[in-house]
Amino acid sequence: MVQFFCQQITAVSCDIWQPYLAVVATCFPQATLVLDRFHVVKLLHQGLDAFRRRLRKEAPDEAGYKQLKWLLFRQYHRLSDTEFDTLQAAFAVNAELKTAYFLREEFHPILGRPQAVDAAIGLLDRWVARIQAQKITHFDSFIRTLQRHKEPIANYVLDNLSNAVTEGLNNLVRSIRRCAFGMPNFQQLRLRVMAISG
Repeated sequence: MVQFFCQQITAVSCDIWQPYLAVVATCFPQATLVLDRFHVVKLLHQGLDAFRRRLRKEAPDEAGYKQLKWLLFRQYHRLSDTEFDTLQAAFAVNAELKTAYFLREEFHPILGRPQAVDAAIGLLDRWVARIQAQKITHFDSFIRTLQRHKEPIANYVLDNLSNAVTEGLNNLVRSIRRCAFGMPNFQQLRLRVMAISG
């Protein structure tokens, strides 16, 4: 029965944790693996944020580097006028930060439009080539991950499949455990989760 259920699964979305990938390979070998876009972008942002933290450490008194963390994560077209001015002030101090930010911006449309997986992979390869041509090293860790998992990342363009529901349930379980100061009885935890999520 379990095997029959597994064979019916056509696509699986998860983050890049190796045990998840191993489970997908073992239980759902026929399914299309899609690496969740949120977690992919989170890794991308880590490179940009590491650069921001380095700049803050090197120039702690530079006003242009303050209040930047969440602004750098926001897409350009979603900035308010005030946020735009704050970013521009930082870019005026450091042109490399501006370059890194807009290279990050170029990544979003690749997975944001419906297209063939091969076309998305080609765009990802060109994006990496642009970063390397600019000699930007802040995204090196992300690029290594991208090269290892390029097809599962590009598979997102097929149906925009996400594991957001699972992440939401995980957060719900964690919040219940926090409120209960831990819950060693699994059945009690299960009943509470079902009562709140039902």
